[in-house]
Amino acid sequence: MTHRSPFLKATLLLTTALILNACEPEDSTPFVEDIEAYEIEPLQTRTGFYLMARHAQLENDWQVAGENFVALLEKDGFSDTGLMKRALVLSLGSGNIENAIMVARKLNDSSDPDTALAKVVLVLEAVKREDYVAASNLLKAIPKGGIADVVSPVLSVWISIGRDNTLPKISRTTNGLTLYNQILAADFAKKLDALRDLSTIFLPDAAWTNRIYENVGDIFVRNDLRDKALKMYDKIDIVSMPEDLQAPLQSKIDALKSGEDIAEDTLYEGVASLDEGLGRALMDMSLLFYTESGTDSAQLFAHAALYIYPELQETKTLLAHMAAQNGRVDEAIAYFKSIPTDTDDEYISAQRQVANLLEERGDIDKATKVLSDLAKFAPSAEIYTQLGDTYRRAENYSAALRAYNNAFDLIEEPKQEENWALYYTRGMALERLGKLDEAEKNLQQALEFRPDNPFILNYLGYSWADNNRNLDQALDMIQRAVDLEPNDGYIADSLGWVYFRLGEYEKALPHLEKSAEILAFDPTVNDHLGDLYWQLGRKQEARFQWDRARQNATEPEMIESITQKIENGLEEPETISN
Repeated sequence: MTHRSPFLKATLLLTTALILNACEPEDSTPFVEDIEAYEIEPLQTRTGFYLMARHAQLENDWQVAGENFVALLEKDGFSDTGLMKRALVLSLGSGNIENAIMVARKLNDSSDPDTALAKVVLVLEAVKREDYVAASNLLKAIPKGGIADVVSPVLSVWISIGRDNTLPKISRTTNGLTLYNQILAADFAKKLDALRDLSTIFLPDAAWTNRIYENVGDIFVRNDLRDKALKMYDKIDIVSMPEDLQAPLQSKIDALKSGEDIAEDTLYEGVASLDEGLGRALMDMSLLFYTESGTDSAQLFAHAALYIYPELQETKTLLAHMAAQNGRVDEAIAYFKSIPTDTDDEYISAQRQVANLLEERGDIDKATKVLSDLAKFAPSAEIYTQLGDTYRRAENYSAALRAYNNAFDLIEEPKQEENWALYYTRGMALERLGKLDEAEKNLQQALEFRPDNPFILNYLGYSWADNNRNLDQALDMIQRAVDLEPNDGYIADSLGWVYFRLGEYEKALPHLEKSAEILAFDPTVNDHLGDLYWQLGRKQEARFQWDRARQNATEPEMIESITQKIENGLEEPETISN
């Protein structure tokens, strides 16, 4: 099979479209003699629209793909139900709700029996118009099986509340997501009797998350069903929760057991509107599909959730992650940036994700600007640490050190175990700046908190070895690191290098060769192996390794140093002292 780059593929497709456009006059008359009848206007013919739509779909650009399929359908008078289904999926999955509704109506009016997704879209459109009778009728018309078995029962809960303020009956086929929405709806509609009945139902295969169990428990507490609430809390795996959420939950459990009151502002407040309830239900469906089958189905329901309830910031976050996962960085950044500042934690988290994506793309200046502005907006040790890490990875060690120092300034008790990573990264920045004594203090503090961390052991040991300090202690540290991470190429290089510094060349050989096998194009690794080969009298192999190191080096000083070695070799006394 021939593999082509995305750019070449796009060029070939566009060229094909242009050629076919030139051969397809608008009136479809064959053998037209007048050359002006062949208007070369890309994308204005059936073939052009189709090729651009298919290419966009291959590139995961659902918006462009959907728009071109819709344009193709408009030319064909919406005669192809297969293309309508594809256009519907792409339009809904890219958030083009106007096109999705238009195509859904056409598909629903067709003779095709498979119109489940079209009916779901029209149900949501009816809900948006607050026409719950129409929504209920459309929902009943969705054929059973497939997507309907997951979606219809949940939609029915909220549509019934909107239609006549009732709840559908629970059946044997009720799934966990439907039961959860029944509880949310009963709480929203102030139906205490229904909520009490629902609290007695237990679904062993509900597959609820910690979040859902805690939300339901909080709802039961607010509605004076404390014994039922405790049962919900007991099902939560507290250890797996983020540390900042563990203590508040444990406090609620302790209060329930001792009969004490629980502050209202510590409880989940439930949903404030029918739109919010349905929007969150669609969001949960999106998460379910994302977990079970990937991004495609998840995108559909995430955009459906935003259509019903645009304020749902978690949905934007999910869409951003899915866009990034599909390589659409600009789209992911746009979703993250759409989260407003008044959402506090959501906004801060989104901006940090934007900085990550910009850094991954190589836009270091933009990434650090985002983090610097964020640090002014909401200064925290975590933000300054991320800023420092970004600068450090870009080898701007002075700026990294300033950011790490700012992070420490915001920590009340810095000498706590949870700060080990900050000591480690600040130690690395200090070492790269040549501030060896300060670097050593930070690295040893990190090691005190994490004595078996192979990377701290390696970094401190290598730092000593590279500066001809504490070689015996460095050897012991790096050997421990190798024992913990035997297949790490950098740690193998460190062990070989400390043996080299000690003049034990034969012991250094297997470790430096192993490192060069793992990290074949790392200039430092190749440089070290070249030095060792020279000391072992293998001068041709030494120059080969040095040449490889020079080809992959980026720092001018390193390139100059290696060039000198290729031309002049090494003298033994200089090798150990340099």
